[in-house]
Amino acid sequence: WRILADTLRMLVSLLVVFAFALLIGFRVHTGPLQAVAAIGLILLYGVALAWLHALIGLTARTVETVQSVGMLAMVPLQFGSSIFVAPGTMPGWLGFLVAHNPMSSVVDASRALLTGGPAAGHVTAALAWSLALIAVTAPLAARRFARRR
Repeated sequence: WRILADTLRMLVSLLVVFAFALLIGFRVHTGPLQAVAAIGLILLYGVALAWLHALIGLTARTVETVQSVGMLAMVPLQFGSSIFVAPGTMPGWLGFLVAHNPMSSVVDASRALLTGGPAAGHVTAALAWSLALIAVTAPLAARRFARRR
């Protein structure tokens, strides 16, 4: 139930942020289906991260460890992604890592879906990363949860 509750909370948050972006001037340059697809893709990645963090929470022994490990997992994903800077402007080795970061795939796919441009490759990569992360972490978290009961 926790993952479902987190998913609903993420959806509400995404819709609020999207509405605010529209309010301050952002415009979707594609269409409503692409916008819904972008929100769905971001939500799916959020679910994947929720499963990862559920696994961390069920594995760690203290709250401090959960917070530290969770932060250690997120910082490289965020700052080592194409959120802020295009990978093509980075040194070769760093650009390679950034281009293959799961968060970069989600960001690039969402950008393409919302503002136009080639989206298929980015969407495929984002789906693959998200589904793979769920396929690995969800069963492990469920097993950990069952053992704790």
